[in-house]
Amino acid sequence: MIAICDKEMDYACRLMEYLRNFSGVRYPVSVYSSAENLACMVRPEEIAVLVISSSEYSMEIQRIPFEAVLTLQEDAVNKPAKTYSPVSSETASGVFERTACYVPDMEYEPAGTIRKGPLRSVLSKYCSMEMISRQILSMCAQLEDCSAAEEAVSGSMRVLGFYTPITRCLQTTFSLTMGELLARRGRTLYLNFENYSGFDRLTGRMNEGNISDLLYYNECAQNKVAPQLAAMVGHLGDLDYVPPVRSFLDMHDVRPEQWLHLIDTIGRVSTYEYLLLDLSESVNGLFELLRRCDHVFMIERNDPVSRAKLQNYESIMRELSYEDVFAKTSRTRFPVFTALPDSLDRMTCGELSDFTRNLLDELFPAEGGKG
Repeated sequence: MIAICDKEMDYACRLMEYLRNFSGVRYPVSVYSSAENLACMVRPEEIAVLVISSSEYSMEIQRIPFEAVLTLQEDAVNKPAKTYSPVSSETASGVFERTACYVPDMEYEPAGTIRKGPLRSVLSKYCSMEMISRQILSMCAQLEDCSAAEEAVSGSMRVLGFYTPITRCLQTTFSLTMGELLARRGRTLYLNFENYSGFDRLTGRMNEGNISDLLYYNECAQNKVAPQLAAMVGHLGDLDYVPPVRSFLDMHDVRPEQWLHLIDTIGRVSTYEYLLLDLSESVNGLFELLRRCDHVFMIERNDPVSRAKLQNYESIMRELSYEDVFAKTSRTRFPVFTALPDSLDRMTCGELSDFTRNLLDELFPAEGGKG
């Protein structure tokens, strides 16, 4: 479990509720009002991560062999922020880069470090609860036995693909809109495979892990995929997303089977009901990924150039024996919209959202009416 020890019970309870609702936290969370209560009521092996205020982190508690301890420093509110980068040779370069409030006289274990001994990290108690929650999940990912966490029991995850050979046709806007609508029905994860997604600038999230890091862990330390996924996801309303690669060149060397393996792992270790793939020609194994999808959305237009591109795409698919993808493809033609969402936080408003909602209810009538 995750144990929170803080004499300020209001703060501790708010953090507990935040953690319980935070995407990816699968451990039970308990609160203790003092170090004495903590020591008397639980054994150290029952605690995955101890989150404790610095005033309660006495020498007696420090002698207890907790496997991972996050200390919330109470006098660091005015300290300058400092960025730490991963140092372990067991991590891919640049897997994580975190910002924490610097506490010079206490040890800080950078996120992304994998080690065999006790794990210690420090954050200011006055950092955002999101930052604290992400650090807790990052620490879970670093524990050698993090797979001892209760395995997520997931139903069958539906994989929805978005691809069209026509450019500049609202594919990403459409897929994000559908993702936010689906997220109101069940947990939904969005992955972007565009050449230049611009997601870091659109969302304001920089220097964090991305999908290439998930690929790394899936190949080298699969038991850490679940906590790493939970630690790196961002949120667009109710929709979760993993930041895409920073350069499309990073996708060129990824084999098709590696993508398929990652999709299977996400379905196995997470509780996502929907996985959305916003695909492009940059991904190696595009046709294999389309075949792996349960349903594919393909936007079409009626002008001569667009028709020619679609015919070329379909011809190649037939030549390579991928015509089975056509049977699960919805060919979507948009009406003329008078206005489109002008920011990511308005994807579920307006004409495109209404069109997408009606399309969902038409295609998946058994699931309709919940959004």
